[in-house]
Amino acid sequence: MTSFRNAFCFAAIFVCAGQVVASEPINWRVVLSSSSSTVLLPQLPTGGYSMFPLPGEVSDSSAATPGFNLTRDDGRKGLWREFAGNLQPYAETGITGAVGPGRTGGESLHVFRLLGAFDSNDKDQRIFAARAGDPVQSIDDASYGIWTVGNTGNVEIARTGTDGALGPGIGSQWFFSTDFDFVDSVNFAHLHALPAGGVLLDSSVSPPPGQPYSKREALVRHTPGIGNVACAVARSTDPLLAPGVMINDYFEGLGRAGTSKRGEVFAIAYAVTQTPTITTRRGIWQFCEGAPQVQVLSADTGNLGPGISGSASAVFDTFEPIIAPTGAGAFYFSAVGSNPSFKGIFHHANGHNTPVLLNGVQGALGPGIAGFAFSQVIDFHPMSAGRFGLVFARIQAVGGGNDRFGLWRLRPDAPPEPLLLQGDNGAYGGPVPERRWDTVVASNVFENGVVVFVASTWTPPSATRRLSLWRMRPGELPEEILKTGDTVRFPTSAGVELRAVRGISSINLGTGSAGLQNHAGDDSWVSASGSVFVEAELDGMEGLIYPTRYLRAQVTNPTVMFEDSFELRGN
Repeated sequence: MTSFRNAFCFAAIFVCAGQVVASEPINWRVVLSSSSSTVLLPQLPTGGYSMFPLPGEVSDSSAATPGFNLTRDDGRKGLWREFAGNLQPYAETGITGAVGPGRTGGESLHVFRLLGAFDSNDKDQRIFAARAGDPVQSIDDASYGIWTVGNTGNVEIARTGTDGALGPGIGSQWFFSTDFDFVDSVNFAHLHALPAGGVLLDSSVSPPPGQPYSKREALVRHTPGIGNVACAVARSTDPLLAPGVMINDYFEGLGRAGTSKRGEVFAIAYAVTQTPTITTRRGIWQFCEGAPQVQVLSADTGNLGPGISGSASAVFDTFEPIIAPTGAGAFYFSAVGSNPSFKGIFHHANGHNTPVLLNGVQGALGPGIAGFAFSQVIDFHPMSAGRFGLVFARIQAVGGGNDRFGLWRLRPDAPPEPLLLQGDNGAYGGPVPERRWDTVVASNVFENGVVVFVASTWTPPSATRRLSLWRMRPGELPEEILKTGDTVRFPTSAGVELRAVRGISSINLGTGSAGLQNHAGDDSWVSASGSVFVEAELDGMEGLIYPTRYLRAQVTNPTVMFEDSFELRGN
């Protein structure tokens, strides 16, 4: 539902958090607001409307285009995007045509009844979930589907209840089902937009009548011109769909998938065989490039194991849910193991695994803070871009005592690099000696290692906290790139004005565990192209309704596209 606030109008504003020289100002511009009377955005509907943000709706394209939900004053709901410099709907409820479901024949009059989740790739190709049907039928009778946004309209690529071209591609009487771990009134699959118009559907399927296990987890990849092809199906012993690590094995369960910008698909899974006796193995597989290929495996001391120096008997036992892809075929992951007991973050590349940090140790795998060791990685969710990773973690004094929370930048070929510590009085305790870090709300990392984060600070003895957006380039001190008092460009009917920032909003950025996107490959508040999108309270907008954080890239400094270890500058 749409959020409202009576006090201040939070206007969505944009910055390119690129690697600009320190003397270059970062230019901010308001690009979306739910109050059309104060922000001149003529491409949006005249009259009243409301916008509702969902966390993570900024594309990884060079323009860092936003997607957003908009409800017109007549109640019509729509999915909107920025495309070719314009704000426009691509799906709306209750009507046919270019923004309708695009069904044909006896379904040509079908309309969207409900609109669901959406995602995009780095070329601004968008996909979304919806329910569509006859406009006079009950919503309960509207079918679940997945659509891609085409040049002339929407193209349906998947639907529940069919084993034809829109089915999961497994065989006769195999259907997409609506019984999934996050199923709601619209979505039956978690979606990933892949390169070249591809789509990964992380869903569940129903087998033909009479087969056991009426709902099975599945990964299905859609490729334009080919259609839907299953990459893995729980309980299947088909070599093209099964783990392939034991005789007659099958996947008992599939974890949520993570995808890379190259279209690689990785997921944690649980393999089982009953030949000759019941044996289970947990691991990480790469999917949708032929048969599943195991990359990391429990109870293995070889290349699929943890690779901890001096611990030849060490094995993985379990894995935490998020896979964070890096280079081709590479990714960060979190794991718990034994022989001896350990917990840490690892990097997989070139067919083997390497520890990046471990709990309870100092030295090269420790936090780089004298007298402290990692004691917990919050949610054990590393983020990644290029070869770099980022993690929010807790450290504790060796032998017990005080603990601290902070951020560390990761590289597979270097010790963890401490960036900041909350509640500390040492070198990492504040951006400058007189200020202290209080709380990290959200953070992320770009392919060149630049870290951006939203954090509050305070200056003792004052108890007042100030929330700001910070940037930390490799080898440099933190830069406060958006704070109270900064000015932003604000379009009005009288021209562009400058408005002062009253405060930064933490809404839709995440939590203290670093503001993660749901899973690797999901759109988030940070674009891989080097842009970030946040909300802020602005002067002169008191008393207006609460707008969304959706915005469009409007900057005057060079657009920065990041590649691993170098940058390309546009004009």
